[in-house]
This record gives sequence, structure tokens and C-alpha cells, in this order.
Amino acid sequence: LHSLSLGNGQFMKTIRCRHPKEGLTVVKLFAKPELGMDVSGAVRIVKEYHQALMKFPGVLSYPLTVETDRAVYLARQFLYSSLYDRISTRPFLETTEKIWITYQLMSSLRDTHALNLCHGDIKCENVLISSWNWAYLCDFAPYKPTWLPEDNPANFSYFFDTSARRTCYVAPERFVTGSTGDLSDYVRRANGRSSLRPAMDIFGLGCVIAELFLEGKSIFTLAQLLQYKGGEYDPGPELAKIRHEPVRALIQRMIHLDPKQRPSAAQCLRDGAEVIFPAVYGEFLYPYMAGGVDGPSQTSNSPATLPTVILCCSDARIDRIYHDWDTLCTTLDLPLPSLPPSPKTSESTPTSPPPARLPHPAALILISLVTACLRNTAYPTSKRHGLELLLWLAAGASDDHILNRILPHVLSLVSDDSAAVRQAAIHILTQLLTMVRSLAPQDADLFPDYLLPSLRGLLNDPEPMVRMALASSMAALAETAVHFLEQKAVMGPNASHQISQSDTSSSPIEPGARGNSGSVSARGKKPLWLLRLQFQGLITHLLTDTHPGVRRALLVDMTRLAIFFGRTMANDFLLSHVITFLNDRDWHLRSAFFEAVVGIAAVVGPRSLELYILPLMQQSLADANEGVVEKVLHCFTALTETGLFGQLALWDLFQQVLPMLYHPNPGIRYGTVALVAAVAAQLPEIDRWCLVVPALEPFLQVDTLDITCGTLLAGLKPPITRRLFQEILAKPLPPELSTPGRPSHSHSGAGGDRPGGGYSVELRDLGLTPHTVFLTPWDAERPVLPATGPGRNITPAGVTVDHFRTIPITKSMSACVSPAFPSVGGRPIERIASEGALQGYSPTTTTTTTSCSTPSSRISSVLTAQTDIRRTISKVSALAPVVNTHPASIARTRSPVKSPIDLPAVVGIPPTMSDAPRSVSRLTSKASPPIEVTSPTSALHWLIHYDAGQTVKILLRKKALEIFPRPLPELGPATNPATLTHFRRLTQEAIPSLQSWRPEGTLVAFFKDHTAAINAISLSTDQALFATASDDMTVKVWDCLRLEKHVLHRARSSYDLGARVQSLTFLQGTYSLAATGDDGSIHLLRIDSHAVDTRNKYGTCQLVRRSQLSVTTTNGGAGNGGLGEYAIQIAHVQAENQSYLLVATTASRLVALDIHTLDELWSVHNPLRFGLVTAFVTDPRRTWVLVGTAKGVLTLWDLRFRIAVKSWQHPRRSRIHQLSMYLAPASHGKWVLVATGRNEVSVWDVESESCHEVFC
Repeated sequence: LHSLSLGNGQFMKTIRCRHPKEGLTVVKLFAKPELGMDVSGAVRIVKEYHQALMKFPGVLSYPLTVETDRAVYLARQFLYSSLYDRISTRPFLETTEKIWITYQLMSSLRDTHALNLCHGDIKCENVLISSWNWAYLCDFAPYKPTWLPEDNPANFSYFFDTSARRTCYVAPERFVTGSTGDLSDYVRRANGRSSLRPAMDIFGLGCVIAELFLEGKSIFTLAQLLQYKGGEYDPGPELAKIRHEPVRALIQRMIHLDPKQRPSAAQCLRDGAEVIFPAVYGEFLYPYMAGGVDGPSQTSNSPATLPTVILCCSDARIDRIYHDWDTLCTTLDLPLPSLPPSPKTSESTPTSPPPARLPHPAALILISLVTACLRNTAYPTSKRHGLELLLWLAAGASDDHILNRILPHVLSLVSDDSAAVRQAAIHILTQLLTMVRSLAPQDADLFPDYLLPSLRGLLNDPEPMVRMALASSMAALAETAVHFLEQKAVMGPNASHQISQSDTSSSPIEPGARGNSGSVSARGKKPLWLLRLQFQGLITHLLTDTHPGVRRALLVDMTRLAIFFGRTMANDFLLSHVITFLNDRDWHLRSAFFEAVVGIAAVVGPRSLELYILPLMQQSLADANEGVVEKVLHCFTALTETGLFGQLALWDLFQQVLPMLYHPNPGIRYGTVALVAAVAAQLPEIDRWCLVVPALEPFLQVDTLDITCGTLLAGLKPPITRRLFQEILAKPLPPELSTPGRPSHSHSGAGGDRPGGGYSVELRDLGLTPHTVFLTPWDAERPVLPATGPGRNITPAGVTVDHFRTIPITKSMSACVSPAFPSVGGRPIERIASEGALQGYSPTTTTTTTSCSTPSSRISSVLTAQTDIRRTISKVSALAPVVNTHPASIARTRSPVKSPIDLPAVVGIPPTMSDAPRSVSRLTSKASPPIEVTSPTSALHWLIHYDAGQTVKILLRKKALEIFPRPLPELGPATNPATLTHFRRLTQEAIPSLQSWRPEGTLVAFFKDHTAAINAISLSTDQALFATASDDMTVKVWDCLRLEKHVLHRARSSYDLGARVQSLTFLQGTYSLAATGDDGSIHLLRIDSHAVDTRNKYGTCQLVRRSQLSVTTTNGGAGNGGLGEYAIQIAHVQAENQSYLLVATTASRLVALDIHTLDELWSVHNPLRFGLVTAFVTDPRRTWVLVGTAKGVLTLWDLRFRIAVKSWQHPRRSRIHQLSMYLAPASHGKWVLVATGRNEVSVWDVESESCHEVFC
């Protein structure tokens, strides 16, 4: 199909056509002057040329030749640009690209001459250039006359001057004297063998190379060539304009008048090696690009349309270069990509720029290839690979190459259809701009005129990930824009009027402000002010984005943005928007605010810090999320160390956070310690000794002379337990107690006898919150119940509201207060809670008294002693009827101590250790005199004075702690057994049908979050959660309840181990689990959970502890550990008196790890001759473990004595895949399921080593 006429030459017409299968083609039309003229010889030569040259990548011949009675048609592939067009097209060719094109033409001509074939008409119009600068020799003309008449220019114009430029690149020896003839004479000559010589092509190629390096100016016209033949013209002055000396010398040799003095194409390549052409061109680059990254095929018969072929080729080329990048870097010696410069680097003045990058000769060639393919890629993956390649290649490119060759292509992908491509384009664009150190004058206004308007469309992008990428890049873009503005000032007419860095912290100038005509300030600040306005419009939109992740990404580099805007705009614009983030529900955003506010405070100054930021930070200390509170403390510490707080503010801050030293969260406690140490370091020495040290004494077990983090952590008193903390904040009071303003009900009333007749009072109703417990200076405005009055009796159902009464404390923490708690033996309860003993407790009465209270006494008395007394009273409440006692009748005495004993509730003995009936049976033995228990107070006195031996009490306490070890608060609350109360209950009619139930293969749920193989699955104790371990380095936790209620199944939380996860197990009775990686690491994780209504809500996985398998040697030098040793299976062993993790490693070791510290308790080595350990199982009583190996050997180990009892081999002699207990009634805890071989499971008795059943 005819598309466009490309040329109207006299000899042949050139037409662009569209082929239905091959796309755009070029057709050369020769109209026969005589009907039936015989040109079969010329047609045969054209076909022979195609058959011989089609294998060369740099040659484009005519694959289709058609002859009719009236015309001859020659068809080839269409390319957009010739060398003549490319020379004058932007971006203009660099010297490296010109040499690369020269090398390609030389190689193509060498291959052509090696077959004894010649071109006959080499000129710039017959050299085609692709978009990636791949050169093709085309339009071979063996059918044109070899000899031309010297005195008749009409023949030259008819055959060779098709462009009418009057340039002549025909060798001078082809012009002869007296050679005349008409067209039929030339046709007859063309039917025979051509008399062209290689030296003639060398002359034409020399002229083409000269025009290439002279920026499109030819060195010969027809008249000049004839003069040159006669010795009357010298092209030397024109060639002298070529700055590349070796190239100029090569051209002079190639256009020598004597054909015998001209070098061959192969000789030119040899002579130019290492002088003109880098050795890597011939050794690697040219064969690499010609082998698979070359141009379109000349013999393609694919039925697909041309656009599909082009797209597939572009994707394949980029993917190939991406996967061959390591080879390219090594072979071509490409520079490795460097990281973006740091903020300090970007702030360097323009007078001392960093050293410029030296362009690599191969980098620009590959950049042209990648950018050309990037325009036609079809798949997002290929586009992202292309963007990464451009970033890597930019390390070997100049600044001009980055701005003019790479940047436009990257910016075009900012509006791509794929969100992943848009995100990658923003990151690559930012990193490319930070690499630019010098500007050309035409690129000075790159940001205001080109980049920022292009990025504005991304503010409303529908994908949050794209807006997050833009937000995270704004700081780097702003700093780079300032750097470009400085470069523009240097290039201006007044180079000394450059923008100093101090302008970034000064107030902006309004647009209408006018200074003196010679004012440097007016010239320097106005462009910066306009630039800030443009960035302000972008950042304002990002600060008010609806997605919290966008604002969180913007906060990462908020310090750099504050420096960019200066103090005034940072106060008026940034700070006013950023502080609103504290109202967001996303706690990650609130945490990010406190990570960024330190840098903002340094820019806005101390006044704005104390007026706007400090009050908000103090309120955030009572945030509901403890992670935010920890960030607040770290922020306070950083601000204190910078010296932005005054002494008065430091002292108020110290008093406010001091009670948080008792917080059960280790991160909050450690953050408080760091803040206290920082405050002490900033205060004068006299204030440190007179104020700080006395205030710290109630919180320390020992006196300290050096207030540092190490000394404070070493001497700090134990914190309150998490369970106690949660009970105080959330547990409701008994029904008979009512809130202030509501009618109270006594036990004798009807409302108190009915279940639920009274009002349920929570501590929040009484004003007790995390803020009141740790932070708020309590005042008289908080609701407080009266200390005395009717109905305030100690009953078996619980304690009175008086025991939970809040204690008003002044802001200075020094006023005397009245703790509404009974003091035992004349000593404050807070001291009893810290020492763990009761002394001088009187069995008679107790009254309240006035004593000075400190933050330590407030925390201990309100939190610790309160629950301890309630727990002790509940233990003895079932011993005998309790007589109601009015608080007014209770008085304090100071009786001497006869037989002190540790209070079980204080030392932390679990409720199972202090069961009331069992205690009565032991304490009221025959050896003990009967004691009448008339009240909880007398019951306490009876328990305290019963034992007569201090040694026995110490022994009992030690044994109690061994049998019932203290719980680990970091593992979270305990879980109930598998009651499955939150699942649907089975009806009685459905239970009989379960006896005949058989698996039917019904799909219940489908999970696809993992991207690699799943190695292990573990179920929690209450069967509410299960976790999976995968080779994608993640542990994912799933909620079983969602299997029934949700169609889309997503993991509740995920944790990245950084290595392929091999095994995992839930810790018994908790929502914590242990996971192992193939790097030898063992991670102890906790799943955050809290009760909402009647169900649990689960949060993220938190790392509690991490350990690494140690390399040890036992058994007479047998190596247990080693390089690459890791755990392949893990189990939690809860024995009678210890709790540990049992792991099997790739070194055939069984290792026991302490659950508290993950330190190695013991290890045994399974014999290596049995094969590597692949599985193990422990019995329910945790007394033995059965180990299976890769050779099918089963070994029984005694965990009590850690010895191998017996070993036997499975008859299959194949790998043991899995071991599990067989809990049938007849097994008696001795039968084990063994999975081995292919789909075979057998039941074995470990005692008799016999097989009972086989399932296959």
C-alpha cells in the first residue's frame, strides 16, 4: 500500500509503503525507458547481493526484487533516519557515538569486501541509523555505472546525485576522459559483472566519516572533486577542523588520490585499535549487540504485525541487558552505581563542586539502546528494569547526558499506566537529579519550567504508593532545585551574585518587594522565593493527603524540607500542618511525627518549640499506643541533648516522666532512663545533686554517684507487672460499688443481692487512666470518693473503692498526701511491696494516717500494694465467715515482729500455689493450735505468724519459684485451652453424624500471601491462631475465625526474619511463637492481642528476643556447630520445673535453649553415622524425645538424663519426613506416627520397637 513519496530521483523513485505483515517498507522503483528492456542481469546481481549479505547485522539489502515489463521494484525495511538526518537532530551526536558509528561502518564494509562485493555508492543518505545508533549500509548499487565521464556532469547527476545536494563521494578514479554513452550503454554494462574496487568504497566511506565529524559539512562537491583529482584543491583546511587527530589522519589516508595508498577496511580497524576504537568494541560490545540486540530481521516471515514484533523485541532487549549487567560491568569496566549524595554533600557551595564523573565510552552507547527500547516496552517489569539500567548507566555518563539523554525518558514514564512503573520512575528521577553537579545554560530553568509542572499531575494519582514515592522524594528534589538555582546564579552576568546558603534560613521576600538596583539580596532571594512557592503548592497537597502513608513518607525528610523553606516558612507553613498529624488514628503517623520533630525544632527555634511543640509532646506521653510514648521519650531525649530546652522546662519534664520508671514496657522504661540521664547532664552540678539525686532515690535500689544510663539501669527497682497494670486500667469493680453521683447499695439491700443489681464501676470512671497513673499531676478536680462512710466495708467479694482512691499530688511532688491504704506495722505499703515482707502487722485494727508521698510511693501504693492486698484477702476469704468492720474502727499499732514471713502475693506465687482449702488443711494441723479467723486482717496475721522457722520459709519460697517460675511479661497474656468458644457450636443432632464422617476434599479456605514454599505450620494453644513459615523469609499469622466469616483471607500479621524460615512453634499457653531461619538465627516473637467485648483483637508480631546458634565442641572434640548450622525443627518443652526450646540442627544436634534468655542449656549430638536429623517428637510428659534421620534411623533419647536409650532403623531405610504422637486410647503415650518414603505413615511403639499399623 502506497504511503508516502520519499524521493524523486531521475534514475529511481523512492516510495514508502505499508506491508500488511512486515509493516513499513521502502520500495525503489526503476521505470524502464523501453518496454521489455532486458535488465535480468542487474536483477540477478541484486538477489545475489542479498543472499550473501543477509547474515551481516550492519547491512540492509533488498530481500524482495520484482521485475515487470515496465519497471523493477526493490523493497527493504524502512528506517526513520539516515546519517545525514541524524547529524542535525537533537540530541546531537557525541564524539563517542561518532566513533561507534565509524566502527560499525568499518566492520560492515570489511565483511562486505571479504566476499569480494562492493557497495558502489557510499554516502550519508545510504547509511541508516536506528534510534539506538546502530548503523546500516543500505542501497547497494552494483547496477550503477562504475565509470563516469569527466566532462559530462549529467550522468553523475542522473545516477548519484539523488538528493540534489551536489556533494560527490564517488572515487576520483571513476571519472574518466572520453567515456560517453547513453542509458542503454550503462544498462548493458550493468548486466555483466561489476568492475567496482574496494578502494572506491574506502574513498566514499572516508568522505562520510569526514562529514560526520564536521557536523554535516561535506568536504567535496562535484567541482571540488574534479579539482582534487587534478591537484587544484586541497581538503586539508576543512579536515583541520576535526579535533580528533587520529580520526583526521585516518580520513586523509582513506581519501588519498592513489587507490593503492588507501588502506582496506580491515587495515583501518587494525590501525585504529586502541588509538581511535577502544579494544572493547571489537572484543565484546560489537559482537554482543550484533548477536542479539541488533536491528529488525531482514527475513522475518512472522504473521504478527510489526508493532507486536517491535514491542516484544524491546522487552527482550531490556531484559537481556538487565540479566547480563554483571557481565557487562566486568567486561566493559563500567563504573558501579553510587548512592545518592547525602544532605551534607548537596549543601556544598558551587565554588567547590565534587569531582566530575568521567564519561565511559560504552555507557553512552548502552544508554541510547536502553532509552530507545524503553519507548516501546509493553510490560511493567521491563520498564522497571529499564529504569534501573538507566540509573546504573548514569554513573558512567556526564551531567549533560543525564539531563538530555536519560531524564526525558524517565520523566515520560511518570505518567505510565502501571503504578509500579510510576513509583520507580519517581525514585529514579530523584536519584538522577542528585547526581548532576554542573549545568548547561539551557538547563538552568529545568525545575520551574519542566520538572515541577510535570510532577504536579501525580498529586491526584489514584495509587497511594505513587503519592508516597513523590512525598519521600520532595526533600531531595528541593535540595537539588536549590543547587540548580545556585548554578544559574553563577552562570549569570554577575557571577558574584550567587545565592548563599544563609538565604535558606532568612525570611522570604514578597513578589512586589523592590530593592536597590544593585542589591544582591533582591536578585538572590526572589528566584529562591518563587521556587519555594512552587514547592509549597506540592507539599501542601501532600500534607493534606487522605492516606496516612503519604504523610508518613513526607515526614521522613522533614528536616531537610524545613531547612529548604527557612525559619519563617517552616513556622508558618510546615509546623502548622505537621502538628495536625497527632490527631490521626494511625499510630505509625504519630510515631513518625516524633522522629521528624527534632529536626523541625532545630530550624524553627526554641520559642516555637516551647509554645507549640512541647505542649503537644507532653500530651502525647499519655498516648494509647505505647510505641508512640516510646518515640516521645526518644524525641525528648534528642531535644534535651541539643540544648533547646531551658532549665525550668528541663526540670518540669524531669518531674513529669520520672514515675514512668515503673512502667512495665521495657522500651518506655529505657527511654525514660535515657531522658533522665540527658536531663541530668544538661542541668548544673548543684541542681543535679540537690534536685535530681533526691528525686531518684525512691526509684533506685542502691545509691549512685554517676547519673548515666548504665548506672540507672543497674540500680533501678523492678517495674510493675503488665497484668497488674492492665487490671488497674481496665478491670471493673464489684457490682455493689457505684460511681460518684449514683446511689450506693449495701450488701443487705435488694440491689446488692441480685446479680448485676449494682452498678459496674471501671477505674476509668474514677479518673484512673495511663495519664493519671504516670503523668498527670493529680489535683482536686479529679473525682475522689470519700475516705469514710457507710458501705465502705471489706467483704469477701472484693475491696472497697477506698482502696482504689486516687491520690492528689501537687506538681512539685512534695506536698503531703493521705494514702487511702492501710499501712502494715507502721510501715508504708510501698516499702512492703518493694521488700516483699510484712513486719509487725497487728491483728486488731488499722487506720489511715497522713504521710509524705513521693512518685515512688504513689506508684507502689496505688498499683502494687493494692492488688497484693486484694489477692491475699481473696486467698483467706473462704476460711471463715468474715465480720464487717467499719474503717473508722481500724487503728494502726507498732507491735514487735515475732516471725516475719514473705507474703506469697508479693513474691509472685501463682494462684494455684495458694489454693484456700489446701492451705487450710496444712495450716490447721494437729501441731498447730486452733486460731479463730474473724476478719481478713486476723487471717493475714495468722498466716504471717504461723511458721516458726525462717530457713523453711526460704526453702519453700525457692522451691515455689522453681516449680512455678515467674511469668514473662514480654510474652503477653496467657491463653486458655482450646475451648473454641468463638466458633460455631455443634448441635446435638450433628454429633452422631461425626462418627461416620469421612474427608470429602471440600475447600475451606485458600491462602496466597506467601510467595515461596511453606516449610512449617503451628497452631496456638487455644486454636484461635495458626502461623506459617515460608522460604520467602516471612512468618505469617492467620486468624482461624476468619475462615468462617471472610471470603478474602489475609494474614493478620507478618514478620520478616531476613532468612528463609525453616520451622516455628507456638509457646504453650501464650500468643508467642519461636521461629528459626537458615542463617542460624532463632527469633522469639509476640503477637499483640487485647480483648474487645468477648473476642480478642490481634495486632502485629513484635520481636521479643533474638539469638544465634553458637559454635561449640563436645564429645571429645566432635564438632556440633559449624558454618551454616541452623535449626530445622523447633518445639516448646514445658516440663515440671523448667521451660525451654528444643531445636534440632543441621549438625545433628539437639539443643535446649532457655526460654528467658535463649541461652544454651545443654546439647546432645545424634551420631552422624545415623544420618542428619530431619524430625523429632516429644512425649506429652516431656520425658523423652524420638529423633528421626535422613537414613531412616529412629533414636530414643531420655530428656531427664540426656542419654540415648535405643536406636533402630525403619524397614524402608528412607528419610523420616515427620514424627507425631499417636494419641489413641490404647497407645498409653508410647505410640508414634512416622511419615517416611512416598505417602507412607506407620504407627510404632517406641518401647517394643514394633510397628502396629501402616497407612499408605
